[in-house]
Amino acid sequence: MKRSFLFILVIIILQLSCKENTITPPDNKPPGWQEDIPWPSLADSPWPMFRCDPQNTNRSKFSGAMTGEIEWVYEGINSQAGFSIYEDVIYQSSSLQNDPFLYAITKAGELKWKVNIGVSYSTPTITNNGRIILVASQKLVSIDTTGQILWEYILPACAGQRGINLDKTGNFYFTCENVLYCVSDAGILLWSIQNTSANVWGSQLVFSPDGNTIYIQGIGITAINIVERTIKWIFSCRGVNDLLVDNQGNIYFHSRTDSLALSLFSLKPDGNLRWSYLHNDENDFPGPVTIDYAGNLFFRGGSNIISLDYSGNFRWQKTIIPSEPIACNSQNELFITTALNGITITKLDNSGNLIWEVSTNDNSSTAGVPIICEGRMYIPSWDSNKIFSIK
Repeated sequence: MKRSFLFILVIIILQLSCKENTITPPDNKPPGWQEDIPWPSLADSPWPMFRCDPQNTNRSKFSGAMTGEIEWVYEGINSQAGFSIYEDVIYQSSSLQNDPFLYAITKAGELKWKVNIGVSYSTPTITNNGRIILVASQKLVSIDTTGQILWEYILPACAGQRGINLDKTGNFYFTCENVLYCVSDAGILLWSIQNTSANVWGSQLVFSPDGNTIYIQGIGITAINIVERTIKWIFSCRGVNDLLVDNQGNIYFHSRTDSLALSLFSLKPDGNLRWSYLHNDENDFPGPVTIDYAGNLFFRGGSNIISLDYSGNFRWQKTIIPSEPIACNSQNELFITTALNGITITKLDNSGNLIWEVSTNDNSSTAGVPIICEGRMYIPSWDSNKIFSIK
């Protein structure tokens, strides 16, 4: 009887250790508490698309690297695109004319396959049925996990798409030359909307939590009801940098005020201003915003990482200049990459305290977004053509 009890206890412990190590919500959730929004059409993966999810949160439900040790380095992909993960395989495209391939790299750092798709700057979007979707050489391409090209949809000149978003039923959305396109999972154009306003559209798209509204970055922000295929509202401002949407449907972005000072803005779902935080970064637009499970916000402002709470109040800042968006793990810890004479990866706790730091000690001078998995993370270096696995 005693042995049976011990056996059952061991099984329970093993099962618990294999689950996603997500933070436990408090009994009384505070305002702004975030949860992973169910998205049936998206792959159940640690990082299946640009900025991790259709809301661009830069937050993973997995732990990421634990000790800060470099596990392996894969060399050979010259890319300015991010990568995605599905069933322990990394997918990244090349951005060179003489290397027009999508690469599949195993979690052991070995080439599984590559397929010629054309030059791409697009982070792959991976669907729930294992389809890999990205823009390459003026076409939308669908590929299966064996490297077989399933279909191609020819586009106008818009090869600079950073990532393709998708609705909850599996249709794909992207902008090109001031037109929003909706293409089915079979590669068939379903509908499109022409932008006739002065708010020139950019390439970044994010979805509301219910999946019925898509927000388009441009000179301002355009909200489109994809069910009725109509424009809901336009928020005019002096340029928008990197949208993010939270669980409550609030929208976050950097822009300039009328006095040209830089601020982080938060809009309500109806397009009205919720709050703004003036940080007046004297450099170019600050880095994209990341949100943790508690609703805290993190972004680069000048030479610092700045953290605000859900209501836009200052929490802390730390002198680090991230190369790319800050990534957040399941425990609300932060991963930051900086690049100068090698890539430095820094792990901070939620209060900005250092947990560990590691450097690649090579000639890398540009780093991509840290991609978080369970127990490790992957970082691309664009100029040195490398992928680093950190455990």
